[in-house]
Amino acid sequence: VSEYIGVNQKYILKSLIYRIDGKPTMIVLAGDDELNEVKLKNAVGGKEISMMTSEEIKQELGLSVGSIGPVKIDSKINLICDKRVCVENVAFYAGANKDGYHYKNVYFKRDFYTEKVFDLRVSKAGEFCSQCGAKLLESTGSEAGHVFKLGTKYSEPMKAYFKDEDGKEKPFVMGCYGIGISRLLAIIVEQHHDEFGIIWPNSVCPYQVIIIPANINDTSQFKTSEMIFYDLKDRGISVLFDDRDERAGVKFKDADLLGIPIKIIIGSHFSDSGLIEIKVRRDGSSNLVPPDETSVYVSLKLRQII
Repeated sequence: VSEYIGVNQKYILKSLIYRIDGKPTMIVLAGDDELNEVKLKNAVGGKEISMMTSEEIKQELGLSVGSIGPVKIDSKINLICDKRVCVENVAFYAGANKDGYHYKNVYFKRDFYTEKVFDLRVSKAGEFCSQCGAKLLESTGSEAGHVFKLGTKYSEPMKAYFKDEDGKEKPFVMGCYGIGISRLLAIIVEQHHDEFGIIWPNSVCPYQVIIIPANINDTSQFKTSEMIFYDLKDRGISVLFDDRDERAGVKFKDADLLGIPIKIIIGSHFSDSGLIEIKVRRDGSSNLVPPDETSVYVSLKLRQII
């Protein structure tokens, strides 16, 4: 609609039809805003709310989605407006409740009115907080747990009562919350990964180090790998030894996918110069060290990485 009539979305009224405690209710916002259903539920006192389908709207109200507006609405429809559209000196466009038609120059109070005016929109980054005045920031979060309102489902059968200020016994209204271990692992992976796989933080990784001999059939590579493996274990470091008879490239990619913080590679550098490559998964940095210094170097490196 905005593109068709050549008007900024903020000057077009968005009219949504919800069912609140069974009664059809029109929610009006600016066209560039989204409805925050939590705010709506709080505004109406926690009543049951649900968006009506286009079929329900057509069948019960005789209206078609796309041309709905607050002007001259049926008395059986309640009207609730967001604060942003309740400005007397701003002209809006609004659906005319007739397929393919819209009104222009629609004003709050003159053309539509309700005393049910609330802050219903989803706040946006850069706007100012209504409480402290600071700019709002937007960031992505992860849901680590749930809070459940249990009501009196358990307190009544368990006869868990308290006496109110009038001395009457009432059941406790219960709630609970939970943080799942499997959920936390998924969140860690969500926050710590790249295009190659997981990047486990050192504090929660299944293994701190993976040892990769490029060629297990090379006796020198294999024996050196074993020596470093047992030396690290003696130092209390958790180590995975990839002794599969696979190509080196496959092992390197699998190590990145698993996300183990440090890779110890006994490969071409060892064959050419007798040095071990130590590679950090998080930033990809690598260093070459002698075999007899590898365990000390890795121990110090683990203290430095997250």
